[in-house]
Amino acid sequence: MIKIFHYALRIARLQGHKVARLQVTLNLAIWQSFHYALRIAFLICAAIFILSGSICAAENLKFIDAMDDTGYYYDADSVKSESDEIFSVQMAVIKANLNRMYSYEVRITPASRTYEILSSRILSYDTRAVLETNNSRRPPQRYSDKSEMGQMVRLILYGD
Repeated sequence: MIKIFHYALRIARLQGHKVARLQVTLNLAIWQSFHYALRIAFLICAAIFILSGSICAAENLKFIDAMDDTGYYYDADSVKSESDEIFSVQMAVIKANLNRMYSYEVRITPASRTYEILSSRILSYDTRAVLETNNSRRPPQRYSDKSEMGQMVRLILYGD
């Protein structure tokens, strides 16, 4: 900024303009730049504040596994025991290349090795805006211990 002032001062002397007029012009330019920077900073702070509430409010996502651009997670705060043999959990599949998060409310019955999707939502991953909701239950599905679902269930319920 000082170099700009010195160059402007030289130009003003060469052209015979008054230094006071140059000073007013420079002060106006500095004020406009400062005002513009403040507006940008305010917008960034407002966006962070608004988005942080929606992102952090109800999630404690724990990583399960990943394959290519797809990550598998579960919400550790959502694991609930409905009975001695039935658990419910919120699971998420995040597809980074599509900017999508597929969220599932799942009921797991380890004794019979079945899981049932109770509801699902498709969200925009970066904003968590809900794009689609499906509250229809799906029939229970079986899983084996060595399947992806079996490994996820073992990690969610037993931590190994």
